[in-house]
Amino acid sequence: MAIQLQACFNRDASTQEPYFVEDFVTGRPSKLNIRSVWWSTKLAPAEEPAAASSGNDALPANPLTVVTMATLHRLSNLEAQCNSWPGPLTAAVYVPLLLGNDTGNSAILKEAQAAARKLYDSASEVMQLCREGNLLILPAFEICPDRTYQLQTGKQVADAAAKGGKAKLVKLVKEEKMCSFHAVYPEGHGPTQYPTWYKSTWPYKITHKPLFEPWFIVDRRLNPWYDARFRGYGYNKQEQVTAAAHAYNLTFLVHPAAYVVHRPHET
Repeated sequence: MAIQLQACFNRDASTQEPYFVEDFVTGRPSKLNIRSVWWSTKLAPAEEPAAASSGNDALPANPLTVVTMATLHRLSNLEAQCNSWPGPLTAAVYVPLLLGNDTGNSAILKEAQAAARKLYDSASEVMQLCREGNLLILPAFEICPDRTYQLQTGKQVADAAAKGGKAKLVKLVKEEKMCSFHAVYPEGHGPTQYPTWYKSTWPYKITHKPLFEPWFIVDRRLNPWYDARFRGYGYNKQEQVTAAAHAYNLTFLVHPAAYVVHRPHET
């Protein structure tokens, strides 16, 4: 299907003339060329089989498909959208080329394809790991408590850590501007093994310990139900994580690239 789509769209590519911003403004039909197409094997909610236990457990059909586009520097936003939308989604990544510069265009396209492919593979990898009964831990970070930042400055540092990727985050940790979340309470996030995460390039397995309360990604059909008997604050998340480890026998893996950042706020 992906090959047929690309061939159909590009059948007149050899006769296409350059397309400029002025053409867009004046309403001239766009002439774009599809370089690569990746088609996910993930089923949309309407296509997924009902759970075996009960017909009532079938996932609801979702008739809406999100259609969107992004440029290379907005791929992180596209990734967030893919993670948050449960239904079908189709996205085009737009790559502008240089007129009369075949060598430069070749390099631009190669870089763009690599970035888009990395995003596609990353999303597919997470879904596969979750289907296989794994719970993916997301290491958590915050502004170092001993930093006396003004609130706005603290938000800027946190935003830089969230948007800059793992390399930027590790740099801020070395500069003692960002720290592991609630380091004063090692039971809460210590099992994540932060020193290992800083160097990891592949998911690694950890062991659940009492009072562990990480943020995580898990297949919703394997996630323990929330115990409605909890009231107020405290221990409910720890109990859910404990149930995932011992009652549901999920394997705990730490994701090597994904993480969460606590953004400072007024108390």
